[in-house]
Amino acid sequence: MRLAVVWPPLCMGGIMKIGIGIDTGGTCTDGVLYDMEGERILSVAKTPTTKEDLSIGIGRTLDLLNQELLAESCMVSLSTTLATNACVEGKGGRGKLIFLGMDDRTVKELGAAYGLPVDDTLIFIECKETLRGEILHEPDWQQVKEQLRAALSDCQAVGIVELFADGTGAALEKKTRQIVEELGLPTVCGYELFAEKNVIGRGAGALLNARLIFVIAEFLQAVKDALRRRGLSIPMVIVRSDGSLMSEHFSLRRPIETLLCGPVASVMGAAKLHQVKDGVIVDMGGTTTDISLIKNGVPLRCQGGITVGDWKIYLNGMYVDTFGLGGDSEVILQNDGSLTLGSRRIMPISMAAARYPSLLAWCRRKREAKVAVNSWRQHLYVGLKDISADLSYTVFERRVAKALFANPLDLALLEETHQISLMPSQLKRLIEEGVVIRCGITPTDAMHVLGDYNGYETQAAVDAIAVLARLCGEDDVCAADSTDRCPNGCITQSRRIYKLVEKKLYCGIARVLLWDKYPRLKQAGVNPGLEYLVEQLYEEAAAQQKQPQAVQLALTCEVPLVGVGGPIGVFLQEVAALFHTKALLKEHSHVANALGAIVGNVEVCMTFQLLPQGVLGAVQVVGSGVSLLAADLDRARQLAAEEGRRLARAEAVRRGANEKKLVYRVESDPVEAVTDYGTSLFLSEKISVYAQSPWTEEEEGIT
Repeated sequence: MRLAVVWPPLCMGGIMKIGIGIDTGGTCTDGVLYDMEGERILSVAKTPTTKEDLSIGIGRTLDLLNQELLAESCMVSLSTTLATNACVEGKGGRGKLIFLGMDDRTVKELGAAYGLPVDDTLIFIECKETLRGEILHEPDWQQVKEQLRAALSDCQAVGIVELFADGTGAALEKKTRQIVEELGLPTVCGYELFAEKNVIGRGAGALLNARLIFVIAEFLQAVKDALRRRGLSIPMVIVRSDGSLMSEHFSLRRPIETLLCGPVASVMGAAKLHQVKDGVIVDMGGTTTDISLIKNGVPLRCQGGITVGDWKIYLNGMYVDTFGLGGDSEVILQNDGSLTLGSRRIMPISMAAARYPSLLAWCRRKREAKVAVNSWRQHLYVGLKDISADLSYTVFERRVAKALFANPLDLALLEETHQISLMPSQLKRLIEEGVVIRCGITPTDAMHVLGDYNGYETQAAVDAIAVLARLCGEDDVCAADSTDRCPNGCITQSRRIYKLVEKKLYCGIARVLLWDKYPRLKQAGVNPGLEYLVEQLYEEAAAQQKQPQAVQLALTCEVPLVGVGGPIGVFLQEVAALFHTKALLKEHSHVANALGAIVGNVEVCMTFQLLPQGVLGAVQVVGSGVSLLAADLDRARQLAAEEGRRLARAEAVRRGANEKKLVYRVESDPVEAVTDYGTSLFLSEKISVYAQSPWTEEEEGIT
């Protein structure tokens, strides 16, 4: 599948400032050329992601864009699911975490809930300090140097967290970082990443950041390689989890901030395309569907951090709810003849036949067979990677992968032609690590049958779904040698698949709307009661005939559903009608992720807590690596604003902001109590200082 669309540039005098937006997802890599002054899309492209070498898919996307405009581009902005996928799959570099002032027993008891391992990944350094910032006992720094020299010998990157970093101004984190950097290792302190007091949560985030440094470095290198091969040497930025941008150099230091940047970019792109103040953003790709909310022109932020795979981290970002539903979701035939949609991504049979033409004959034989059998031995697999030289796999796994590499076979044929007999469960590791993938019927194939998409091999989809229809008891009305039209049963089954997608999409949106309206429901998470409720809401909404009932439930959405992603246009109109609202879809919403990557700004927030000290009115200012004492509350507020502005300016410039265009704002959130005498009692106050600016192209070029 390749798609390219070009809009002629309308440069009304002067030189047009063109940016490239690239989004690398699990299924497709999207690209746009964007007029950053005129705020217009100039050219778009979409190609399959090449997981074996990301630079290939990125390069193919660049080649489909307008080449004259591409040559004039001044920057490239990126979004990707790479960091998120690494968390889910347990992958990453060899990172280690240094705890200052924590005992190992506490971390081992509580750390697993945050994703922390219990092994030599964690290093503990003894010291003693108070919540208010007094350092009672510093580490023996000479001993620390010797300890770290030995413990970090097999390490690639390091995270450091201190028990009471807020109170001390992260003094011990900073001193430890100097020691680690002398060893030549990339190092990030917890205070640089998070403002939360939970030291174990901060530690999990700091360790994850260390593990992701080389994951993101590999991705950025793939982009560089693709650009360099096309004669482009331009600076890069990448989307953060809150929708703002950061420079290439900054992202290599803090890759954790790229988590969920793919879905976040789709929100930014959709908001730009549709100019909505309020709406539900629904982004359906090949693997997952992401749902976000926009209220009063501002994307909803997540509260209490995010959970990705086994990791729970205090990352401030947009709220995104992700569930397994996409164009490549597996259609499963149950023993009772019913169909369900799985959460796993497989390769659509139409895509597989387009890549491996021999499958056309295989599909034909299955359709012409007198008896259709629903058996795991008929499951079709193909190898994506050559692992013959990778000794981390067993001899049997390497033998299976070699037989299937670029050679799709069902398990019966695998046994017949290669004398390899196995159960599907024996392919679990190869599938999870992207070596082998299952091929089968998906919503993408149903779209080919019903004429809503024709990017792959339609006849393979028709033959495969015709076999499915026969297994479900539908008659194959057309003769097997008729290729000019579909059998009635094939059309019926394709429409059944559409309804499955619509139901799962409705239930996902309904769950998010209910969670937003009633936050206590969200605390209980996804549970059978909630699942039953949203399914019943769907059944009642989808019923054509309304029967009088004592109780009638209906879920109405008063804001539009904004569609993003390739398959969404096929399904969103029907789902929006069930919510009694409208669906917003535009011609190039399928590349909204790539657009979202290029339209962001740099935004920085520095947060401080103002805490009363004693009875004389003194106030302590802590946070963002700062610990100061003010004589009174007014002076504390002034200090927080001044320090916040200074630190935010420096941080924004590090991320690539244009310092001359920085705009600042200060937000205050005081906490007070009312005494028995009716007077106010100051308890604490949160001061947030924001700095925002467009990204500047005066960054260093690609090296």
